[in-house]
Amino acid sequence: MDRRLDQGPAAALVVRPLVLELLLGAPAVVRSALAVVLAAPGCEASHPLRGELADTLLREEVDPQVLDAFLGAVAAGASGRAEDRTRELLRRTGRQLLRAPGGAAVFERRTVELARAEPAFGALVARWQATAEAEAAALLGPSARRTVETLSRAAADVT
Repeated sequence: MDRRLDQGPAAALVVRPLVLELLLGAPAVVRSALAVVLAAPGCEASHPLRGELADTLLREEVDPQVLDAFLGAVAAGASGRAEDRTRELLRRTGRQLLRAPGGAAVFERRTVELARAEPAFGALVARWQATAEAEAAALLGPSARRTVETLSRAAADVT
């Protein structure tokens, strides 16, 4: 699917209906695999279709496992994607997880884990917290925000 998306508009007529059908009706394990692909930065030709399908996932998905997979891929691709887009995907994933049972805890735990594991993502989360305090506070609890802040300071001290 990733390679097909990278073919850009030429693949849209075949890929769009297939992925939409899978996102709306396939088992969680299939939706999780698609979530990873849709959250990947991909090549420039794939950005519009990848973004459209990721938007559908973020509008419709309620399973924390699928959203967790999406968030992990967002973090892994942070260095290969525009910061604004990564920040938007982070916020939207957080909002969607808040609607899911147990999702708030998943979002906090995974955001901290991913900030620790992916330096580019950790720096982005720290900047987001600093520039959009109220929004970050609505999605992340005080403990998670402090941990990300501490990780960011430690990374700055190393460089």
